[in-house]
Amino acid sequence: MITRSLTLLLLALLSTAATQGQIPSGQNIDSTLSAAFRTMKAANGHETADSAAVAFTRLLSQYLSQPLSFGQPFDSLSLLVSMLSSADQRIRFFSWEVMPGGSWHYFFSLAQFRDDDGRSVVKPLTTEPSPAAEISDFSDSRIYEVHQLHMAGQTYYLCFAWGTHGGGHQHQLVRLYHIKGQQLLPCHGCLAGQDQLLIKYPRAAKSYLTYHPDTGSISFAEFRFDAQEGIYKTTGRKVILTPTNAVFIKQVLEKDR
Repeated sequence: MITRSLTLLLLALLSTAATQGQIPSGQNIDSTLSAAFRTMKAANGHETADSAAVAFTRLLSQYLSQPLSFGQPFDSLSLLVSMLSSADQRIRFFSWEVMPGGSWHYFFSLAQFRDDDGRSVVKPLTTEPSPAAEISDFSDSRIYEVHQLHMAGQTYYLCFAWGTHGGGHQHQLVRLYHIKGQQLLPCHGCLAGQDQLLIKYPRAAKSYLTYHPDTGSISFAEFRFDAQEGIYKTTGRKVILTPTNAVFIKQVLEKDR
C-alpha cells in the first residue's frame, strides 16, 4: 500500500542528488532510478501520484545532466522506460507512461543530448508534467522511432511518436529536431510548412507511417474527420513528404496511384 512516506523518500533522494551535486556509479544510478520509477507506478491511483511523477522526472533529469550519465546503458531502467539513441550517439530520447489506465494514455518524453561544447543537456519534450492539464499539442506521446538525417549541411533527428486521448482514436506525431549551441530546437516550418505533423485515426486502423531511408521521404495514410459520425476516416489516399534541402514538401497520391 502506498503511503505519503514513499513519496517523501523519493523526494529525499532527489534533494540529496541536487544539493550535493554527486552522482553514484553507473549501477547505483540505474538502481536508484529504477526504484524511483517503480515508486511512481505504485502510487498510481493514490493521492501521492502527482508528486511521485514530478519527483521521478526531476530525479531523472538531475542524473542525466551529469556528464558521466551519458554513456550509461541503464540496464534496469531501460526495461521500464523507452530509450532510443541516434546513430551518432549524440542524443537519446526517454519516454514513459506516467499514469496507465483509462482510454487517455499520458506519456512523458525528454531528450538528453550533447551540446556544441560536449556538455550533457536535458530538455523536456512534453508540454505539461501533469496529466490533470489538457495537452493541446499532443506532446504527451511516446517516442518510438528515431532517424538521423543529414540535410543542407546539417544533422537533424526525425522522431515518430504515438499516443491516444481516448474517444476511439489514436494519434502519431512527427517532429524534426536539430542541435544548435546549447539548445535542441524544432525545425520550424520544415514539415510541410509546420513544426510538427499530427496524424489522427481510429484505434482499429493503421496509419502506415514510414520513413524511407533510400529516398529520405516520409509516407502515411490520409485520414479526414467525419463530423456526422464523429470519427476520422481513411480517404484511401497516401501522403508523401519529400525532402528538398531541409524542408519536406507534401504530396498527396490518389487511390489509383
